[in-house]
Amino acid sequence: MSAYVVEDKTINDIVNGLASGRECEYIKCEIGEAGYDLDTYQGKKTLAEDMFRCNVAAVEDRYGKGEADKFRPLDFEYGETIPLMLVNVYKALQCWLYQCSEGIPDSRHVYILMDRVSDRLAHKIVCMMPEYDRLPWGR
Repeated sequence: MSAYVVEDKTINDIVNGLASGRECEYIKCEIGEAGYDLDTYQGKKTLAEDMFRCNVAAVEDRYGKGEADKFRPLDFEYGETIPLMLVNVYKALQCWLYQCSEGIPDSRHVYILMDRVSDRLAHKIVCMMPEYDRLPWGR
């Protein structure tokens, strides 16, 4: 498996999408309980910066210390973006998780948090589908 440092836009789209999703209040609460208040600029910025650091650490775990900057300048900048549909946020989150999955020790709390968020987000997306809504409840 190869890993790279994602673009700022990928992380910013994830954070801003999760922050803006009214249908994801329980996900926002879980993120808030982990110390990231997505209702504030600072909370979103801190989560985004922690996600970037996690990505850089994973790439360096994979390729060696100091290798992450060969993929891109390590000058991450948080910025607010136009909120995307949840499925777009989920896809961006899957990309980030994949790029962070090598060499991640259990102590990297932001990876563990976002992995849980990914599961909850997928569940929410499926439950919002008209196809799901039309199916009968189990018998």
